This record gives sequence, structure tokens and C-alpha cells, in this order.
Amino acid sequence: METQTLRRRIAQIENMGLAELKTKWVELFGTPSPKGMSAKLLRRAGINQVQVGELGGLKPETIRALGQALNEPKTKATSLSGFAIGTRFIREWHGRTYVVEVVQEGFNIDDKTYNSLSALARHITGTRWNGRRFFGVASGKPNGAKP
Repeated sequence: METQTLRRRIAQIENMGLAELKTKWVELFGTPSPKGMSAKLLRRAGINQVQVGELGGLKPETIRALGQALNEPKTKATSLSGFAIGTRFIREWHGRTYVVEVVQEGFNIDDKTYNSLSALARHITGTRWNGRRFFGVASGKPNGAKP
């Protein structure tokens, strides 16, 4: 497929409403869309599927490497905050998406590390927030631990 046609198909998906995206999902994946999936996520998945269909998916060696990684023993290094290192929190606030990564020393965003989610939430909003609540961390304990 030529680049212009692919761009046109992507632009069509970008301009679809929720009902159209659900119909497009069935066309692309052959099943109804998952319940509760947002228009934004349906749009991203649809665009990805169109690109994979036209440009190809992962290379066989990449698929093999991922399979091997899944079969390796799993060890979770935890940060000082108790969350697994590499865990990401994503939060949209006033039209901007913030991606926070757990590092050994705390929580990293934009090459700056904060020692708590609350401090980070305050940096983002300018007001005091419970960091777990702001980032939607359901459990009161890291990694879903029970009291």
C-alpha cells in the first residue's frame, strides 16, 4: 500500500467517534471491542492494527526473544518506595499526559526524581494530593501486598 493511502486510513480512524471505532474494531479484529475501552484506546489499537496489516508486525527474531524473556525466571527488583523498578504510572492532567517510572531512588519524570508519589502529584498539580489516589494506585500497599 502506498504511504498516502495508509495515511488516509489512519486519518479516518483518528476522526471516528466511539460508535464508529467499535464498528471498525470488529472489522479489524473480528471480535467485539472489549467493554469499557475508551475511544482513545480503540483509536490507538485500530491505527496500530492498520499499520501492522500494511507494514508488517514484529520480526520473527523479536518474537522469539520476547518468548524467551517470558520463560526466564522472574525477579522483581523493588525501589525504596516498595514498587517494582520499571513500573510506570500514567496520568492525564489538564490535557497533558504524565508518564512516571519507578526507579531505585523513587519516582522519575522528565529526568527528575521525587521521593514520593505525593510529592510528584504536588509538582504536577500545584496542590496537595494523596499520590496513590492521584495516580490511581488501588492498594494501600505496593505490589498489591495484603496487610
